[in-house]
Amino acid sequence: VASILHPEPSLADVFRRKIKVQTGLLMEKTEPGGSNRAADHVKLQSFLKSNLPVDSNLIAALHSFPTFSPKQEKKAKDHAQSRDIREGAVQHSQGFSLFSHSHPVIMKVENSLTHVLSSLVKGPIFIESSFFAIYNGPSVVNPHNHLHQWDERLNLHDQKYAAVYYVATGDKAAGNPGKLILYDPDISIEPNAGDIIVFQADTVHSVLYDGAENRIILGINFYRT
Repeated sequence: VASILHPEPSLADVFRRKIKVQTGLLMEKTEPGGSNRAADHVKLQSFLKSNLPVDSNLIAALHSFPTFSPKQEKKAKDHAQSRDIREGAVQHSQGFSLFSHSHPVIMKVENSLTHVLSSLVKGPIFIESSFFAIYNGPSVVNPHNHLHQWDERLNLHDQKYAAVYYVATGDKAAGNPGKLILYDPDISIEPNAGDIIVFQADTVHSVLYDGAENRIILGINFYRT
């Protein structure tokens, strides 16, 4: 019924796969001669990485969308869960539905990223949220993860991932060049433009940046379906 009412990928597809895995209705093929086993979601121990060349028109497209400063973000109702994450000289997209816009460049990037992310997690995905952030000057992204309350209630931890697409990496010579810091295990990642980093959504992470050049990222939260 859920597939008929919602033909586009949705959270219903995520939960339906979870049930199939738990009940053994969804099996994965093993090597020839081996037995099939119940499909499962292997929790990433660190991160996955790929690269997608940055569209030359993407930066201008992102600058055409309205943004919030950290101070404005604290007052926005739909940013309640993230209002204490960012500090300093950073502008965050208003809302978390960047890919709902019909801007041709955004639609092109969404299609390309969906293909790359699906390849990385080896199956179809449902993108739950998408956003961008532009850092220019001393900025802080405090330690946080990307789980929601419903992820906890429905036990969707293993199916949910966070991805960062680096549109521009800013000033790499800065004292704090914007490395992505993952915790437990502690990992420091210095990305290049076009890099895509994927990690489990419950991974705590943070960023420090104090460069004078624009550092621009796209953020995507998605589930394996």
